[in-house]
Amino acid sequence: MGGPLGAIIGRYPTMGRPEQEGPQDGTGGGGIIHHNRKCRDLVFLFIFIAFWVAMIVNSSFAFNQGNPLRLTYGLDYKGNVCGDRHGDPDLRELEVKYWMNPNQVYQSGFKNTQSVLWSCQFIARASNASMRHWQQMGGVNIDENIIIDKTIHRAINSPSAVLKRYVADIGKTWPVLIVCGAILPLFLSVVWLLMIQHFVAGMTWITVSVFNILIIGVTMFFYTKAGWIGNDAISSIIGVGDPYYSTTGRELNHLRVATVLMTIVMVVCILSTIAIVRRILMATSVLKVAAKVIGEVQALIVYPVIPYIILVIFYMFWISAALHLFSSGQILQNDCQDCCAYDLKINRVNCDSCCGYRIHYTPHIAVAIIFHLFGCYWVTQFIVACSSTVIAGSVASYYWGRGEISIAITGKSFCKASVIATGLIMNNILRIGKVNVIGDVILFLGKLCVSLFSAVFAFLMLDTHKYSSAHNKISSPLFPVLVCWGLGYVVSTLFFAVVEMAIDTIILSFCQDAEEHQGTAQYAPPLLMETLDVKKRRRDSPKDHEHISTFR
Repeated sequence: MGGPLGAIIGRYPTMGRPEQEGPQDGTGGGGIIHHNRKCRDLVFLFIFIAFWVAMIVNSSFAFNQGNPLRLTYGLDYKGNVCGDRHGDPDLRELEVKYWMNPNQVYQSGFKNTQSVLWSCQFIARASNASMRHWQQMGGVNIDENIIIDKTIHRAINSPSAVLKRYVADIGKTWPVLIVCGAILPLFLSVVWLLMIQHFVAGMTWITVSVFNILIIGVTMFFYTKAGWIGNDAISSIIGVGDPYYSTTGRELNHLRVATVLMTIVMVVCILSTIAIVRRILMATSVLKVAAKVIGEVQALIVYPVIPYIILVIFYMFWISAALHLFSSGQILQNDCQDCCAYDLKINRVNCDSCCGYRIHYTPHIAVAIIFHLFGCYWVTQFIVACSSTVIAGSVASYYWGRGEISIAITGKSFCKASVIATGLIMNNILRIGKVNVIGDVILFLGKLCVSLFSAVFAFLMLDTHKYSSAHNKISSPLFPVLVCWGLGYVVSTLFFAVVEMAIDTIILSFCQDAEEHQGTAQYAPPLLMETLDVKKRRRDSPKDHEHISTFR
């Protein structure tokens, strides 16, 4: 790679090593960066291809067997889903369940036959005046605080039922995921990179200050929705509904656990930022080095958009497959012994097939879900690492593992390159350790700022009327907010990798320079030497000044 980046990426001469001399035109083996390359890590490539074949098969099963509407509406007594055009009968545009009226059972003449109620009815409702006849029909005595209440509570608040509602919330809040999980972090990440390039002196202080404000704000949101501050508990988001489906359920308990964890995280983060205040100036110097590199290659700010688009497409496919996978399973009929229900067609009570249906989850579905979750993690890391390696080809840097920069320089496989990079860092750990750590901390806080902004906006969007009533009513804001938080962090990671690479390329190139010249870097830029507080001992030669002039 020619041009002024020669001093940045480590094209140092190999004086005193005749066996390594060769053409310097970028086609041979001269210098440190190798250009004659071949495919590496083919075994892992084949494993990844096989993994994708398994992902496609797994997702095909989900799309074939699943129906996300089951998570929202459940099944009726015939095993159909409300609004399902393929049901028997056709239920298109019929999205509201019919709850059996005990008056119909009473008037049909079957007074000694029990019936099944498909809704959690309450005595105080005007529509339940017919309940006074229930005991006369031979039914159980309905009263408050009886065992049937506890049974219904256990059924509605079972772990599987709560998990289904959480997954259904993801399907209902897809506009929030698009805005707060994709568009907003993209905008904030680009703004942060531009500010790093043009306002680097104050970015460390701005990042630390904004992070503390956001972490406190998000924690206060959790306290509010948990009902510990004010009167805006989770019921204000899910809407005023039935007592069986209100703040006494598991959703509120989960939200309160998350609130306690957020409090601990907030305290640790604030104390940590206070501890690094004295190192802020050093972080500023590190970011100045990064700004110099970004200034040389302007396209680095735009390039992460490409892996970003790939990730967005993958996540759309993955979330859709996940919704179908969680709703897949066999539809089996319940035990129909001594069960009767009112049949609308014959206007009488029918004791055949009245007990309803359930979704039976087999063990292999649980394995498929675990595999699907692992697939999301692997593909995300693969795309992030590919993006890092491509940028490494431009600025000889790396992200995620310490191997990508050595891949870009030496052309070796990931494992061998990682060994080389680790050896270089360990040999120079005392000189570069604190600088590298403080730079990574500031960048980590920046990524958290972007993801916390996404979480705050997700809270605000979910606090609107749209998600507190009708079919879009969600059970809890917890799951959508956490998903937006995670998506925001992944997107910011793609863009912040540019700055991380710019910092790490200088540091690792410094290590390579010192390794090539018996412990004394000869071609390190003055700004880096000042940041590392290293006394420069280099020979005065026109070539040295030519390499150094780029950073002056």
